[in-house]
Amino acid sequence: MDVYLIKSGEFAITVRTLISVKQDSFANDIKKEKKITVCTIIAGETFGEEEIFLSPKELTKRKYAVVCKSESGVAYKISKKNILNKMLLKQNNVDIILKAIEIKHINRKNQLEQIKK
Repeated sequence: MDVYLIKSGEFAITVRTLISVKQDSFANDIKKEKKITVCTIIAGETFGEEEIFLSPKELTKRKYAVVCKSESGVAYKISKKNILNKMLLKQNNVDIILKAIEIKHINRKNQLEQIKK
């Protein structure tokens, strides 16, 4: 589990989800898996932190995939160990990071729900 910090480029956060597809008026809807872009992130933004900070009950496996949308992109990989050792030295930092992750998690969940409608 690592956190990635985008240095350059645009990256799409995607998720695979089941959507209902109407066949015709007499047949039942069928479920089809579709890859949906939840949002686009750019330089200075991060991804992957949910897997480190959310409890296992909230995130049992990786939910989102990330794909570079631009011709080239660079993302720095920061290990879980470095995050925990260097960024979380003070409880205040932990509280701020957890709140930011919670907000990001809720926003992505809401964006996905809006896209599904």
